[in-house]
Amino acid sequence: MYRLLILLCCFLLSPAFAARVAIIESYHADYAWDHEYVQGIEDVLAGHQLERFQLDTKRIQREDYEMAADRVWNGLTAYRPELILIGDDNAFRLLSARLSTLNIPVVFLGLNGTPRDYGLDQFSAITGVFERPLLKRSVLFLSALLKKDSPRILVLFDASTTSTVSHDHLSQLEPYVKIGKMHIDIRLDNRSEVWRERVSHAKAQGYDAIIVGLYHTLSETDGSYTEPDEMLAWIHDHTSVPSFGFWDFSIGPRGNVGGFVLDGYAHGKTAAGMAERILNGTPASSIYPVIDDSGRFIFSRSGMKKWQLTVPERLDGKIDWIE
Repeated sequence: MYRLLILLCCFLLSPAFAARVAIIESYHADYAWDHEYVQGIEDVLAGHQLERFQLDTKRIQREDYEMAADRVWNGLTAYRPELILIGDDNAFRLLSARLSTLNIPVVFLGLNGTPRDYGLDQFSAITGVFERPLLKRSVLFLSALLKKDSPRILVLFDASTTSTVSHDHLSQLEPYVKIGKMHIDIRLDNRSEVWRERVSHAKAQGYDAIIVGLYHTLSETDGSYTEPDEMLAWIHDHTSVPSFGFWDFSIGPRGNVGGFVLDGYAHGKTAAGMAERILNGTPASSIYPVIDDSGRFIFSRSGMKKWQLTVPERLDGKIDWIE
């Protein structure tokens, strides 16, 4: 009898009883943000059948977005998921109208706007995690790190959908914001040569530091794609002031010095936790969306040494260090 119970438990816990879960990604598998949040999802939902669908919108032309959306939609309907996780603004904007017609719970993550921006009321079962670049806490920390009461900070984004939505939220459509005595200029541009000019002349323009936002849709004057790692390395080699980041994947010995950053892995785990509750029987309508404003300090030892910076004593033991 005991052996029969063991066999029954193993049968009930087998993959045949696992839910089919679709992960729709705006970008691609090698993109650091996707890699991190998908790892978080996989660690929480390891007992279920996970299938990834990628739009690749960081690398394809904007005029090809609809074709990519059709490709993902066809794959999704063939897979017949029981729950959908959808990451970032491009995927949601391209597929939300079609997803809202399905009687399938949806959990979003990585959306940078507000609930009213996305027509969430059109869905019968939806919840998720909003993403917020940690601008205020980042610049307040930079003031202490740079030992300046009123630093001027240049914030650079590409002109992608995520960057545009983040910019609108951060600055309310103004080109600069004031936080205390600090002056922050926010600039969006997809032209690599403009980025290089702004980075190399930042000190001459009166800036004390740069915060590098997103830099994944940049192109050269001939229209060719600028590889993100190449731009990040160029900034590291040529910047006239220290550069910092909002996302952990931009920090490193050939990247930004550090920052108070969003954690993609934790973001994915938060969304996956919501999905797990839904799969266990909790209605999506009873799980309220949340804003992920958590973060962590991460710094490069070599970057701090290069710019002769030291962290405030109050942060001793609170920083994740990398080379």
